[in-house]
Amino acid sequence: MSPMRTLVVGGHTRNIGKSALVVYIIRAFPEAGWTAVKITQHGHGVCAINGEDCDRAPVDHGFALDEEQDRSNRTDTSRFLVAGAARSLWVRTRQGGLGEFL
Repeated sequence: MSPMRTLVVGGHTRNIGKSALVVYIIRAFPEAGWTAVKITQHGHGVCAINGEDCDRAPVDHGFALDEEQDRSNRTDTSRFLVAGAARSLWVRTRQGGLGEFL
């Protein structure tokens, strides 16, 4: 079995083409059997579970993980599936909490 390879696409802000680049890569190498993972960090007072205002303690709502099943092409994670990813996951963490999730 070949070792799992990791490719990370990141950016410092929204709407700069990160997801579009991931879609392009998935389409370019369909034989890779990609598992695409979108990671979103929310700031203070925003719930990691649903992105809404939240006054819960960070330990209560530190992160959420969902596997995309919808292939409607309406969300980034759906676009990854449509492009050919075998799986597409969405991780949401509180700001600065990614290391805790990993």
